[in-house]
Amino acid sequence: MKTNVLVTGTGYFGTALITKLTENDFEVTAFDLIKPATENLHPNCKFIQGNITQLKSLEHAFEISKCSLVFHTASAGLTGPGQLNKKLCYSVNLDGTRNVMDLCLKFNVTRLVYTSSYNVIFSNKSLENIDESEPYPDDRDQYDYYSRSKKAAEILLLQYDKTQLENGKMLRCCALRPNAIWGINEQRHLPRIAEKIESGLTIFKFGTAVVLQDWCNVNNLVQAHLKAAESLEKSNCIAGGQAYNISDGNPMDPYEFIRPIFIALKSPMPWISLPVVLAYAVAYVLEVLHYLIGTDPVITRNEMVKVTNHHYCNIEKAKTQLGYKPVQYKVEQAVEIMMKNKIKKADDGINKKLIICLILIIFYVTYAFLI
Repeated sequence: MKTNVLVTGTGYFGTALITKLTENDFEVTAFDLIKPATENLHPNCKFIQGNITQLKSLEHAFEISKCSLVFHTASAGLTGPGQLNKKLCYSVNLDGTRNVMDLCLKFNVTRLVYTSSYNVIFSNKSLENIDESEPYPDDRDQYDYYSRSKKAAEILLLQYDKTQLENGKMLRCCALRPNAIWGINEQRHLPRIAEKIESGLTIFKFGTAVVLQDWCNVNNLVQAHLKAAESLEKSNCIAGGQAYNISDGNPMDPYEFIRPIFIALKSPMPWISLPVVLAYAVAYVLEVLHYLIGTDPVITRNEMVKVTNHHYCNIEKAKTQLGYKPVQYKVEQAVEIMMKNKIKKADDGINKKLIICLILIIFYVTYAFLI
């Protein structure tokens, strides 16, 4: 008998998960605000368009899908100015997640796998090989609303585990925490980095220290979700009420990880080091300008502390309890495909370089004068 599955979110990861589920003969219903390109979804997958923050809209998807398993991947505000949009982050990431959980109870769904994030435990300090016992940071130590709202959603979701259903069964929940999802045809991280390289911003690096960061290939994350769903169905249900760190298990310096993009764009690696305190000041000013006049910040404080602090986590719990086995993929393959679809705007890049250089020189001179 086929398992009916509802997947919220048809972004890069959600689509990859849906593809694998349909290949494994699941009956899949996808739900998202924006309808994806037809070729991105398997023909055996039903798509329902709606807003996760609107309970009636989401309820329709539960009714149609007749699901017993939900993968909740939908979120908002991961990068750029979206991180600073409090209303967007909390309405989608927290209120939307609450809607999903309440409907799981209403429709007697027995399994819920939530796509969380490293951001729920990352703040203004380094995380070095930490496990899932790491306490949640205070809101004041997290510089963006995405992190705060995802943290609140994860805490709430894990509290729903073991909730009794009307049919006598229980809802079992778990949360998977990936960091920096990447892979072939990914449209968020690698292309955004490529744009920054072309703009000239990446001739600068923040600080002089080498930091280590985890990355998570989309195929590894799909594997982790399938194994988590399997674990929630077992009699001992060891995954119930648990959070798991998920990564490729190969922490790297961010600049080394993206070196293939620099090579593909024939651009030099960052060679001008800016003091961390200056970089923080620049990010802070850019955020203030965003709130005052609506400009998109080139970098946020959250992004700045991520490239100047270690954040890599221990994944032994996922390996031991879920049977997770990360595969090592090559970044060069993803970059090669990205470059085939990319049109380089050389002139625009030169203009951006001049503007960015002038801004950062002003800040650097100001900093030097103040000290």
